[in-house]
Formats: sequence, C-alpha cells, structure tokens
Amino acid sequence: MRTDNGSAIVEMPDYPEASSDIPPEQIKANQEQFRWFTSQCEKRNIQVLLHFYNIHVSPPFAKAHKMPTNPTTPTPLLKVTGVGRFLRCCLRFRCMRIGRVQTGRG
Repeated sequence: MRTDNGSAIVEMPDYPEASSDIPPEQIKANQEQFRWFTSQCEKRNIQVLLHFYNIHVSPPFAKAHKMPTNPTTPTPLLKVTGVGRFLRCCLRFRCMRIGRVQTGRG
C-alpha cells in the first residue's frame, strides 16, 4: 500500500493499475478536497495551475509495464512529447471534471 495516498486524485480507466493500491474512497476524498480547494481559489480570484511531469510511477504501474518506479529515460508510455499514452491520459486528466484548473506540461 502506498503512503502517498493524498496525491491520487485521478481515476484512469485506461490504466487502472496506476492507482490499484489506493482505495477508491481515498481517491474520492482527495477529489472532494481538490474541488473544495479550487472553489476557494475561484472565490478569491486565484488561478490554479498544474504542472505535470513523470519522475516516478506507482509500484503497481511499474510492475505491470516492466519498468522502474523512477524511470530515468522516457519511454513511449511516459514521453512528454509525441505519443506518451500514459502522460496523455494524465493530461486529459479527468481533473477538468474535478475542479477548475489550467494544466501545463513540463
């Protein structure tokens, strides 16, 4: 079980293994907290920006895709440019359904 459960706010049906070690109720609680945060920011005219990067992946995801949890070389699954299927799924985010934010790639 991961200890960083507070960082999981995205459900990714295309990659269920990415958060398979986090209980669904924890993800829902994290989403609610993120919704609250973005709504409070909106009330105060504060813009929320998210910056995405893949410096590590969850252990279940790494195991399922036969890669280290902290890959040092971009793979077709994690690339920022080009196809980067997993990253694209993260950027598609479902976050847009969670709160009003702008996303950026780094």
